[in-house]
Amino acid sequence: LHWSTDVAPEGRVDMAAPLLRLARAAREVDGSPIASWGERELLALGVESFKAQLSQFMHGEQGAMMTAAKIVETVPWIDARYYAATQTMDEARHTEVFAKYLHTKLGEAYPMSPFLEGQITALLEDSRWDIAYLGMQIVIESLALAAFGSMLRTTGEPLLRKLLRYVLSDEARHVAFGVLSLSEYYGELSAAELKDRQEFLLENTLRNRSRSTTPEIWERMGVSAEAVYPVIVEAAGKIKVNPYAAFQRGFFSKLVP
Repeated sequence: LHWSTDVAPEGRVDMAAPLLRLARAAREVDGSPIASWGERELLALGVESFKAQLSQFMHGEQGAMMTAAKIVETVPWIDARYYAATQTMDEARHTEVFAKYLHTKLGEAYPMSPFLEGQITALLEDSRWDIAYLGMQIVIESLALAAFGSMLRTTGEPLLRKLLRYVLSDEARHVAFGVLSLSEYYGELSAAELKDRQEFLLENTLRNRSRSTTPEIWERMGVSAEAVYPVIVEAAGKIKVNPYAAFQRGFFSKLVP
């Protein structure tokens, strides 16, 4: 990676375009806490959104590193242990490059989302090896894969594009290995055991939806998240944009018979 590449954070607000569209509309809602915002504040919101997203990428990769290390200890097959060991190394490398990009190009990182922390803690505390696979490879890593791909399609920043391409190639392998490892094992589980895994998936899907609300961005901008969310939702209705529509189509549609 060419770390000498100049990166202007203000030039990355294109990736926060949906949020900025909502924020512009939210300024017009009666009683809006951001009614006085101008383009300077909106630009800052876009930068903070970009930093927050990359920060959660970094924290997610660190969580994946710890979870993969746990799999090395707990999975019963030696080939899976070998693979989990290589994945641990991959995730350590991803954590390092996201941290370096944040600290050298953007500034202070955001802390880990409490929803992401809850997901990772649950995986590390559960004694069942397949839950680590299910929670990390299937839930967190597959969403990361989609998020990395979306960011790659929307950014023109050359250093980030190259970084994301490398990370994506690793993550695609991780997700595929998780699917292959679990498909045969789950074919042998009882109906009760499978229902337990389905409930786990539902709980973590809801946690992922909560992560998309990013209250930390608004708090850093000096606005109460509780005060701005109703305004954002009302603005989304007026401009016929659902801030969670893509997420709901991708996940909740599969849960409805």
